[in-house]
Amino acid sequence: MLLAFSDCELPGVTGINLHMETQAPAHEGWREAVTGYHRIAVDTIQALSGASAASIVLNVANQGTLTPLLPTDVVEVNCAVDENRIIPSPPSAVPPQVHGLIESTKAFERAFIRASISGTPRQLQWALTQHPLIRDWDAAGRLIRALSLTA
Repeated sequence: MLLAFSDCELPGVTGINLHMETQAPAHEGWREAVTGYHRIAVDTIQALSGASAASIVLNVANQGTLTPLLPTDVVEVNCAVDENRIIPSPPSAVPPQVHGLIESTKAFERAFIRASISGTPRQLQWALTQHPLIRDWDAAGRLIRALSLTA
């Protein structure tokens, strides 16, 4: 998952804290919860239906929002949503220190999708070697075997 380094505006929630789950008190309805995926879905539906425009962090096709990622890569960024469109907002500044991490994570995601479609264990192992926390052929193989035993 790519974290959006943008100013998200929801009551009491900013930046990368957007997806932290919180529990609403029992007397409040589920809609009054500060955040959560259900809230994001409802807010998006309301904005697209024309009830009220909103600024919401969504997963969208990159389409140049974050360079140098591919246009078809999925990115999680702040978007302006209304009844006519969803417009991704480029983050004000992605720190240079995380550029490599973002690019290598996206390379892993692309390889993992290809491996998922092909279904071959060697492609899955290759994809896992591209994950920033794995990066090792033998470790990837051990992980696949361990996951196969628990499935």
